[in-house]
Amino acid sequence: MASSVTEEETVGKVERGASDEPTVQDDQGKEKVKHCFSEPWRDVDVILVVEDEKFHVHRQILSLNLPVFRAMFKSEFKEASSIEIPLPGKKADGMLDFLMKIYGPQYTKKEVEITMENVEQFLQLSDEYPVTEHIFKSCMKILEEEPKTKENVMEILALAELYELNKVRQDCNELLSGMKIKTLAETVQLVNVEKGRLQHFLTQRIEVLEGYLDEFENPFKMASCKQSSANDEGTETVQEAREEKVKHCFSEPWEDSDVILVVEDEMFHVHRLILSMNSPVFKTTFISAFKEPSSNEISLPGKKADKVLDFLKQLHVEKREEITMNNVEHLFKLSDEYRVKGIFNQCVKFLETEPKSERSVMKILKLADLYKVENVRQDCFNTIKEMRLQSILENYEDEGLNKETVIKMLSRRIQRLEKFLDDVYPQFQGVIIFMSVSFTNSCNLKMATGLSVTDYKVFALVK
Repeated sequence: MASSVTEEETVGKVERGASDEPTVQDDQGKEKVKHCFSEPWRDVDVILVVEDEKFHVHRQILSLNLPVFRAMFKSEFKEASSIEIPLPGKKADGMLDFLMKIYGPQYTKKEVEITMENVEQFLQLSDEYPVTEHIFKSCMKILEEEPKTKENVMEILALAELYELNKVRQDCNELLSGMKIKTLAETVQLVNVEKGRLQHFLTQRIEVLEGYLDEFENPFKMASCKQSSANDEGTETVQEAREEKVKHCFSEPWEDSDVILVVEDEMFHVHRLILSMNSPVFKTTFISAFKEPSSNEISLPGKKADKVLDFLKQLHVEKREEITMNNVEHLFKLSDEYRVKGIFNQCVKFLETEPKSERSVMKILKLADLYKVENVRQDCFNTIKEMRLQSILENYEDEGLNKETVIKMLSRRIQRLEKFLDDVYPQFQGVIIFMSVSFTNSCNLKMATGLSVTDYKVFALVK
């Protein structure tokens, strides 16, 4: 569906929709929040209608992320060619969060976090459509990490049972099994629980109590079991890591891919729309490179195939992997070169939250220097000023930091040591004086009484 607005107007609408959230009135005069999908933007070609609210979206992005929509658009049903598709039974606010999560902050200019307040609607939509990797597993992680308390455990347990989240269910049952019967009755409301579940909760509690008795009979039993369990878990983890293999997800045409990037004689089948929406550099490249109708390949000389693969995965929400210390450097470089703000900002966020250890701080400082992330630089200097000189020298030489940064780094360390000495020296002097006076007094005491200092202390205690 063609759009009558310019790209500059579109970006402005997206940014205002994501942050300011102005309100508009519908036909009945009811106030609604205006969001980043409220109006046509950036070549949208389909509209989702939820509770009489319209969401202007892209068929290709829905197809790439949602198998249900992919099948719908390729079917012979009327929805395949319809401009508007109604989604009955859905909530507009839930669909807004879901779409913003699907698109990601590189399109919407706003990061939607999955929290305990919205995790239920994300679980429902990601299970229905489904979006396992990107959203469903994130919901599962939220529920796994959320502390289980008397107040929330039954709500979490209900979601765990509905969506078969075994680890979450196990954590909830572990908390319930550790509760005294009075607390358990208040939390679970045993009076209203059907008999099968009541038996389950009570059985768990009995098993825990009997476990305590077993510990008294054999104090080494539980330790042995725990060690065995830990070894089994470690073996499973190693086995899973060995079985996991990295797959090249762009090596063949997929989901209407329409352009090929050639890197080190390796082909990456990608989508012109995705690259153009994220990168003004790619957008300009496509305009100039495809003057010939038959041309659909672009070479990227000087690039490494494995690093371009990581970069392309970040552009596709459904294939995105975690940013780590192993990939942040080349993701920074490529996102800066191709002006992909979404990935660049995620790299900045990673550096801000990554712990600055002696092993990693120099590399983080180098990146913060290079890409002018000032708050990260200050965090690095705070770590470095506590490091010993030998450790500083061993680490900074490997990263090739510039001279100005090295000078500033060493100056901070000197300032830290000088301040430490200024603070400690008066206390040290006081200790020396105290010890000298004590020694003199003890010598005088011995000479006067003939008792040793130890004898005198014993004598004083007896008295």
